[in-house]
Amino acid sequence: MKTTVPRITFFSLLAAALPLLSATPDDPIAAPPTPAAASSNVFRFEVSTMRARIGLALNKLQLLQKDNADLPAVFKDYRGEVAEMAKLAQQTAERAAEMKKEDLAFFRLWEQRTDAIHDPDIQKLAKNRYDRRLKSYRKMVSAMDEARNEFGPFLTSLQDIQKLLESDLSPNSVQSAQKFFRAINLKATDLQNDLYDVLIEETRVSTEIGLYQ
Repeated sequence: MKTTVPRITFFSLLAAALPLLSATPDDPIAAPPTPAAASSNVFRFEVSTMRARIGLALNKLQLLQKDNADLPAVFKDYRGEVAEMAKLAQQTAERAAEMKKEDLAFFRLWEQRTDAIHDPDIQKLAKNRYDRRLKSYRKMVSAMDEARNEFGPFLTSLQDIQKLLESDLSPNSVQSAQKFFRAINLKATDLQNDLYDVLIEETRVSTEIGLYQ
């Protein structure tokens, strides 16, 4: 049984699991133990924080378009939100890259334990469990990849608006950027939906893995 595990996902956050992976549960077909609750909470917090940051940035754009808006003050807040969003994305990417090995460690250990089962009927049951969980895992990977692909262009658009207004922060400049604001709102809706899908899939995977601990 040869498995290629996809990149950067929920199990990228399971670095703390490695000291526990050598444990042998009473159930021979159980998944390797993981600190699922803590890791799930961290992951959901990060995704939820990103969704909140997107909403805050859009709110600042809306405030910029209001009559008699305090443009310097609102624009300062907008720049801050964009900077925090970029920082959060960078931190998440760096940590995910460092922890990619733990993705492989988790499933490789589960695979090895399944292969080590001698009874063919029990091994078949164990393999079915493993395959179902890996399928769910890959579905979550797909949701995460889709969100990541949406996020890059979205952040670039926010940064482009920032550059545009830095060169001319005036009501006329804000008015001339209306079509760009509308495009950003559409991108934000798609990205928010993608991130919500990630949360749903992560919860599903976490629950399924937890059933076999």
